[in-house]
Amino acid sequence: MLLAACRSAEGVVEQRPAEVWVEEFGESSINFTVRYWHAAGIASRWRARNAVALPVDAALGEAGMTTEDDNASATHDHHDPRDF
Repeated sequence: MLLAACRSAEGVVEQRPAEVWVEEFGESSINFTVRYWHAAGIASRWRARNAVALPVDAALGEAGMTTEDDNASATHDHHDPRDF
């Protein structure tokens, strides 16, 4: 579901497929890293980041996954495809 959410996001380039990795197991969580590529530039970074975050959040909510901590945060790994 997280990969599908990335693929649907505007600004994520298709030449390099998005990736989802399990980072660690917390006390009551599984922490993932969502990795995707976008066009170069700060503006593209922020547009893609927002475009990915919204469907990822919606997909997690639809799957019944919630956060118990009011200070929950998410991290992501993004790259310009020209770096590879």
